[in-house]
Amino acid sequence: MPAGYYIGRHLVLLAVDDEGVDLEGTCRLPPGRDIVLYGLPFAPAIGRRVHVIRWQMIRDGSRGPVYRGRGEWQDGGGRPPLACAHAPPG
Repeated sequence: MPAGYYIGRHLVLLAVDDEGVDLEGTCRLPPGRDIVLYGLPFAPAIGRRVHVIRWQMIRDGSRGPVYRGRGEWQDGGGRPPLACAHAPPG
């Protein structure tokens, strides 16, 4: 199971599009690694699987290195549905 990271706690969400996300944070995420992102604004209760395609150090911050990069969605293309994973069938 891929490691989980939380938007707002571990990473900052810079941009979202149909292909993936741009992120920044103090976590080191080597390219080629699969992760699960939690706390996304369009699906806060469920995680989205992301494949890290680019991740590099951009500066040395007060809490250590700060990284920025890009991940591609791994659970289907495009933006996810807004429905909660635990919502009753409608």
